Amino acid sequence: MGKFKNGNKIVIKSVLIPGPNNSLRTVPGNLEQVSCTGHMGPFATWTVQKVKKKVVKLINKKSGKYLRIDGAGNLNCGGTGGKWCAFKKDRVSPGVFTFKALHHPGAAHYVGIKKKDCLPKNPKTCTGGKFCHFKVIVK
Repeated sequence: MGKFKNGNKIVIKSVLIPGPNNSLRTVPGNLEQVSCTGHMGPFATWTVQKVKKKVVKLINKKSGKYLRIDGAGNLNCGGTGGKWCAFKKDRVSPGVFTFKALHHPGAAHYVGIKKKDCLPKNPKTCTGGKFCHFKVIVK
């Protein structure tokens, strides 16, 4: 629970992609795009905005915008703090979480990036499973 204290600075790392450059980040030159090629710098740093017990919004340090899954189901960092920016966080194992879009009807939408789709032009949402698991590190 301490990882998601309001105002905490965190890094969100894919558990499936090996190496140091596997953090969810905004893309230099296009801060609305996200990729999983970040390390620990400002493009990959997110500020926690706690909404309620298991619900958070994540603000990117570099862009000042919110991570969101928009109404069309696209993952990006163009949010302004509205309903598409709210995520239910669920603990999978110690230090590992999923982030489920709170306001999507029908099928569940989670933040998720597959290794083959790590290029900035291919951010993904998923419907659950290991592609949606992220290790959270407090900076």
